Amino acid sequence: MKTLIISISGLLAISIFSSCNDNGSSSPSTSDTYLYKSYDSTGSLIAEGEFTVNHHESGELTGRWNFQQRGSHSNCGPQFGSGNLVGGIDEDIMWINLNPQMADNNCYLYGNRNRNMFSGEWRWTTFSGITNKGPFTATMK
Repeated sequence: MKTLIISISGLLAISIFSSCNDNGSSSPSTSDTYLYKSYDSTGSLIAEGEFTVNHHESGELTGRWNFQQRGSHSNCGPQFGSGNLVGGIDEDIMWINLNPQMADNNCYLYGNRNRNMFSGEWRWTTFSGITNKGPFTATMK
C-alpha cells in the first residue's frame, strides 16, 4: 500500500511539472536588429545605436539595446548606454520599454512598424508623467 501511494504521488508530481509551461519564456520565433536614431523636439539628433528585438508567439518582445549620446543634450531620460528591453506588438503598432527593471525613470518607444522601419515617439516618463519626448526612427539592419 505504501509503495502504491508513493508511485501515485510520483506520477502526480511528474504530470503537474510537465504540464507547467511558461509561454512567455519560450524561444523567440524571429529576431530583428534595428539601427536607431532619436531626436529632440527641434529635430536635433540626441542618440543613435542599435537594438535587437526577439518576437515571441505571444506578441511579447524581448531584447537588448545599445545607444550612444550625440551632442550635449539634457533631459532625455535613460536612453543612453545599454540594457535589456521588453515590449509588445499588435498588428503594426509596436512599443518598447528600454528600462523594464525600473518603476520610475523609464524611456519608452511607441510607434508603427512598416516592413523594415519602426518609427514614432520616444517618451521619458517619471512618476510625474511624461517628462520629455521626441521622434525616433529605427531601420532594420
